[in-house]
Amino acid sequence: MQIPEKYKFIVQLGKALHTYGVPSYKSQIYLTEIAEKKGIKGSFMDTPTWINYVFYEEDEQTYNYVECVHPGDLNLGALSRIVEITNGVISNAISFEQAKVEIERLKTAPLSYGKILESLAFILSAGAFSMILDTSWASAITASFIGAIIYGITILAQKSGYIRSALESLVAFVATVITGLLSLHFEQINISMTILASIIVFIPGLSITTALEEITSRSLVSGTAKLFDALVSLFKQFFGVVLG
Repeated sequence: MQIPEKYKFIVQLGKALHTYGVPSYKSQIYLTEIAEKKGIKGSFMDTPTWINYVFYEEDEQTYNYVECVHPGDLNLGALSRIVEITNGVISNAISFEQAKVEIERLKTAPLSYGKILESLAFILSAGAFSMILDTSWASAITASFIGAIIYGITILAQKSGYIRSALESLVAFVATVITGLLSLHFEQINISMTILASIIVFIPGLSITTALEEITSRSLVSGTAKLFDALVSLFKQFFGVVLG
């Protein structure tokens, strides 16, 4: 179905806000402000799996467009940029045409960091969190080592849908097995804390925070769905640890 030209930018912006992890209630506020700026009356609903756009036209006619989308990813760099673009349009610092170009550029932009830096982030975050938990150096080194292995698994998950669907359980299982085997030879390893530190990058802390933010902002449908999704992710990791 062809989207009318005057609505295309709003639909494009709505999908970008959703994709890069902007909370649903904020997306709806941004879209309403942009629509008013274009002289369009509309209402919008953003949920984790679909976005509903309703535009009120003359003679009491409405144009309704529903788009099915994947749940948004947490990409803080892209999130910051899309919010910056949106605020620029609202404040007249950026034209609609410029914003369209910037959104398309953001969609195709490569990550600002390479795989080496990303792997170091996995390694150092696991080791550093282990030290925060006041464990031994043996635990910190083990957590860092497992963090490197987990990064390798995430790379494989990008190429395999089967691995991606069970990623949380798989990394928890691998971390548990490796920690258990190494603890047989190094008694200084704190098994439970080492496992937790190894998979800390998969703990959905920001997702839970965002979900609670939406619930407290009365965006109940989206907030509840996101909270349940985060809790399911935690359950997958718990299942992987128990299985290991």
